[in-house]
Amino acid sequence: MSDLKIIRKNIKNLEKDNRKEEAEKDLLKTGKPAITYLIESLITKDRGNEAKLNLLEKLILNHGDETALLKFSEHAEKKKFHSRIAWVIWRIRMKSGKNILINILKGKDKHFALTALTDWQIPVDFSIITDLLNSPSTRNTALKALSYHDTEESRNIAMNFITDEYESTREAAYYALGKIGTKETLYKFISHREPDNSYFKNAVKSLTDRYAGKNIEKEIRQLEKIGSSEGFLSLQPGGSFNENSRNIEAVKIGQSLNNQAGKEGMEIAALRISISLGTTAGRELEAAWKGIGSWL
Repeated sequence: MSDLKIIRKNIKNLEKDNRKEEAEKDLLKTGKPAITYLIESLITKDRGNEAKLNLLEKLILNHGDETALLKFSEHAEKKKFHSRIAWVIWRIRMKSGKNILINILKGKDKHFALTALTDWQIPVDFSIITDLLNSPSTRNTALKALSYHDTEESRNIAMNFITDEYESTREAAYYALGKIGTKETLYKFISHREPDNSYFKNAVKSLTDRYAGKNIEKEIRQLEKIGSSEGFLSLQPGGSFNENSRNIEAVKIGQSLNNQAGKEGMEIAALRISISLGTTAGRELEAAWKGIGSWL
């Protein structure tokens, strides 16, 4: 029996419950000839055949046949194929399929196309992103895609979602803000802090490193420890507090920050204390640092 006849026989057996598993295994071993036959079949007559579509996905994923996928995509007129094509392109990391994905974004079924392009750090048109924000199924991916549009409008959109009821949506917004946020974003985080959310913490650290000019996490951790135990100010001198009733260790850290990163680094550190410990702690730290460098 010829290879083509064997392929046809196995494909027919996909419809039979008692032969389906064995037929699928044989077809997966056959590889590219089975891919070619399935594509021709799906293009010409069996557009909605779930068994064949599922098998085609597995074959292309297993054999990475970009040529076959390109051919199939050219004939994927029905929208239901678009999601499958985008998903396979993404899974086999077929970056030559970028134009296919961009075309898919113009239709209705956009999720996997946007996911792939965002994952590969390929910017997507801003108007497409804002359109996808309206749909719950694509919102989170669209928020992450904002990270390639460093504009005030993108920042405002992302900020609007950090109070969303869904944690995954908040995380996507934090992800974008960690990439495109500004120092002003850190100020806004003071009133919208979510210290137990890893995406929030990553965004805060990313912005800290960017605007402090260097890594000051060690100093911030030390200040958080002081602020949550002894405090930065006292009603009277003595012990951990100098003659001005300021925490001695906190003052030393402020001096070190001033030497390392200047007033900007000190400002970012004080911001971080306001985010992690609250505005009262932040104001007390600012008062404890009075007179260090150009700090008022």
